Amino acid sequence: MAQLSRARFVITDRLHVHVVATLLGLPHVFLDNSYGKIGRFADSFGTGWNGCSRAASRAEAVAVARRHLATAGG
Repeated sequence: MAQLSRARFVITDRLHVHVVATLLGLPHVFLDNSYGKIGRFADSFGTGWNGCSRAASRAEAVAVARRHLATAGG
């Protein structure tokens, strides 16, 4: 929690990091695994809010992070 709370943006492929980032209100992007665990969770529980998005690849996730940080002045 302490480490994540200092982040300006998070890229993750882990469900619990997605949950914690959502609870902390951190902008983040997640990469789903082959069986869609994080995506199903986000769809079911509405954790895909304005500061969160889903990426299909690492390159896409990095691009999303760069765009966010550029517009947020970070």
